Amino acid sequence: KNITTHKLLLYAEGTNKLEFTAGFQLQYGMGFYYTLKDQVFAAGKSVKLIDSLNTAEYIDAAGSQQVVRYTSNHDVDNTDGTPLDLFGGRHGSMAVFLVAAYMNSVPMIYDGQEVGCPVKLTYFNNSTPIDWTTNPDMVAEYKTILGFRNSSAAIRRGILASYSSDDVCAFTKTLNTDKVWVMANLRNKVVTYTVPAALVSSNWKNVVDGSSFTAGSTVALQPYEYRVYKNN
Repeated sequence: KNITTHKLLLYAEGTNKLEFTAGFQLQYGMGFYYTLKDQVFAAGKSVKLIDSLNTAEYIDAAGSQQVVRYTSNHDVDNTDGTPLDLFGGRHGSMAVFLVAAYMNSVPMIYDGQEVGCPVKLTYFNNSTPIDWTTNPDMVAEYKTILGFRNSSAAIRRGILASYSSDDVCAFTKTLNTDKVWVMANLRNKVVTYTVPAALVSSNWKNVVDGSSFTAGSTVALQPYEYRVYKNN
């Protein structure tokens, strides 16, 4: 911190709560990955577990300190499988990444996941080549998700309010007059999501296609469908 000639980013690859207290700006979000993989997807437990995780991970965070969340890295890709293997194929893995990118976090992308690399990657002395031309539409989807994050101060730094159900990760992020509403169905089935009373009859704009949306009492979400709205 006494080095004044450089801009420093202090990133702790650990989960000790004292790392935030010590001054690290970013902390590795192992809990997010394992909660989603083992509890929500493999065991079919409630999506609301992410709320408990948020509370636990941010209890000692202050100011701009944040958790880095991922759906793959060099260790788990090699041992557990790709995001396609673990999170319901392309559509499920994109829904999970959206939550990782937008819900109180800084997203991390591991080589190849943005092109839907279908194989586990070896590394160091026996590297696996990646075909970067695979799935250009998936690359475009990643760019859309990250592009809106980069343009939205509410997503990056806004106050989180969770409205999740057992199947749908839903929340708003609010900063000053800007508000974003995110819904992500994390199940491979159609889910009817009950809109919380605070959001019924509110008016929004879809961040992808610009269409208008007025919230009713429920929203029908297709398997692994996600929606992102911003206030008009």
